[in-house]
Amino acid sequence: MDRPVTGDVQSVARTNEHYILSTGEAGAARLAILGRALQPTTAAFLARAGLGSGMRTLDAGCGGGDVTRLIASMIDDAEVVGVDIDPDVIEIAARDAQDGHVRPPRFLVSPADDLPEIGDFDVVYSRFLLTHVTDPVLVLRSLASRCRPGGTIAVEDVDFAAHVCDPPSWAFARFVELYQLAALANGADPCIGPKLPGLLDSVGLVDVESTALVPTFTDGEGKLVAYLTFEQIRPTLGASGLIDESEMRAISQELQRLGGDGTSMMSLAGIVQASGRAPAR
Repeated sequence: MDRPVTGDVQSVARTNEHYILSTGEAGAARLAILGRALQPTTAAFLARAGLGSGMRTLDAGCGGGDVTRLIASMIDDAEVVGVDIDPDVIEIAARDAQDGHVRPPRFLVSPADDLPEIGDFDVVYSRFLLTHVTDPVLVLRSLASRCRPGGTIAVEDVDFAAHVCDPPSWAFARFVELYQLAALANGADPCIGPKLPGLLDSVGLVDVESTALVPTFTDGEGKLVAYLTFEQIRPTLGASGLIDESEMRAISQELQRLGGDGTSMMSLAGIVQASGRAPAR
């Protein structure tokens, strides 16, 4: 169900029980920090993938709309649509998209594996979506169904095991381990990034290209991502029995300390960027 950017968004989505992070305002706040930290690399990837003036673009799994708004700023003469399964973050995305764009993006609530009839797009993009689903091929086929012949599908996703921290930290290493265990227990794939080229090829895309990066920070809010991510998976970890409350508190305190320590270097998860073209139908 399509809705204009008014904040009056109705849910047509089912619950995503495989998502282990917080949703709503807390989830959107974390995604906003992540979005600011990754804006340069995402903008460069979109440019390499061919995003240009006049291209109708879909951002699938858009969360709070950070990349959707970035795309709208890059192609302000074209329609940009963001979709997400979470009605709360779509409300936030719609609210925050009111200002600053010649043609503001539109948002609707929809599961990515069953997109509504919203026409074909020149570019279909997603970031950190496939890592949270149990059937990434099904999702990619749904995205491909909304890509015009000759159009581009561009995806970014994580290799969670590729985190780095210097000097080494027991809390950081335990956080990376626990996140992966929780994701796998929920049927998701925390290290799907390196599989992206093969997945794009499996749904019939051509001219598949990929690159990998590990964004690192010695200061700034990028160093808060590990702490914020751990805080948001604590309910899942507590319910799983993987860790007790005292260890969670110790990890949380140490990750928060590391985030403000100007002598340390911390990374986000490794990221693989992959793109391909939809063949003629």
